[in-house]
Amino acid sequence: MTPSTLDHFVIYGLASGVASLILLRVSGVASVAWRFFSMSDAVDAFVSISTGVIVGVMVGFFVDRLESVPRSLPFMQAVIQFVAYAGPRLVLKRLAAGERTASVRPTHVLLVGCNPTSYVYARAVETIGRGTMKVAAVLTHDPLMVGHSFCGIPIAATFDNIEAVIRKLKLRGVEIRRVILSASGEEIARHSLDKVLASAERLNIPVMDIHLLFTEIAGKPSQEDEFDIDVIKLRGAHWMFKRSLDIIAAAFLIIALSPLFLIAAALVVYDLGFPILFWQQRFGRHGKVFSVYKFRTMRDDGDHLSDAERTSSIGLILRLTRLDELPQLWNILIGDMSFIGPRPLLPIDQPEEISQRLAARPGLSGWAQVNGGRLVTPEEKRALDLWYIAHASLWLDIRIALMTVPVLLHGDIYNRREIGRAVDWLQAHEESALLEEAS
Repeated sequence: MTPSTLDHFVIYGLASGVASLILLRVSGVASVAWRFFSMSDAVDAFVSISTGVIVGVMVGFFVDRLESVPRSLPFMQAVIQFVAYAGPRLVLKRLAAGERTASVRPTHVLLVGCNPTSYVYARAVETIGRGTMKVAAVLTHDPLMVGHSFCGIPIAATFDNIEAVIRKLKLRGVEIRRVILSASGEEIARHSLDKVLASAERLNIPVMDIHLLFTEIAGKPSQEDEFDIDVIKLRGAHWMFKRSLDIIAAAFLIIALSPLFLIAAALVVYDLGFPILFWQQRFGRHGKVFSVYKFRTMRDDGDHLSDAERTSSIGLILRLTRLDELPQLWNILIGDMSFIGPRPLLPIDQPEEISQRLAARPGLSGWAQVNGGRLVTPEEKRALDLWYIAHASLWLDIRIALMTVPVLLHGDIYNRREIGRAVDWLQAHEESALLEEAS
């Protein structure tokens, strides 16, 4: 590094460093307490850091083709960042685990099932059991998984071989005191389940269905929180290729606009501090709940202040320029959203009939946004959104994208003609549907 090449290193370093910081925050791994830092968290940290380095490489190449920056630097940076970030956390976790080591003989259990529920149970035993309980082996429905490991636990055999596994473990001094059934209905056939239960009964080993415990903990949702959604699948060439176009455009814009991401993130940190991002849960396609991300623009000063009073001066600029919505490009890239579609609403704002509206992915901009935005009523917004879903095409998406520009520059524009057309269309469509149902 020389004074003449310093600017090349600064551009690359800032881009990769800030991108890594943002990704560590978004992934949630930065908020994990050190002594509970797991190997899965380490993997998430490595992915976040590596992605940040890749962003730095792309930005550096886009700005000055990475002149004077050694090609080995990104690799070395990723390794050093990961070791510096994950190393102390894993060491502290190991030390904390040593302090909790129990001196009693653990109760060994056999886990029947290899799925997310099994993962949660295995981690709970590791954390809460503190050496008094241990998962000795895991059984699976898939023969190809036998011989591998699950959360550091050997996958010993398939469900049909439960008795052989229990006897083999007993020869090694490991006596199974309980069988934990975590297999889902898709994993375990009826005959296999009967065999597992019969084998456990023959060996006088109690069986516990972990699903009953988790169902009891989770409880049943109230009727107010339930949505009865009939999945409507949209047909046509446009809907087939729309997702591919979204991925290509989102990936390109994330790379091309990465300097704006860095500037906006730096402004938020300077103005409001951490966290950089604000998230809200919204309903997406087919009623799937997802988190929509924005750059934070408000202070956390409690509920006694209005939104206008909590919005900072820099936050107001980010809102007016729509820069606060840049992180939603990530939502588009991973499939939660699309560039064009009905805007995602909060659960409280969802209309009574939501099946049609949630047939398409929610959009960054939409027909309702470019024809009135905040100026339209809920009924008019519903009509505009449903009209778009019924008439969607590549040309209409391009038209909406072009109409979004003046909205960004001048604010919401109430388009009486398009709103009236959508309302009349929806009314005629619903009347036709009623007549057809009556006949």
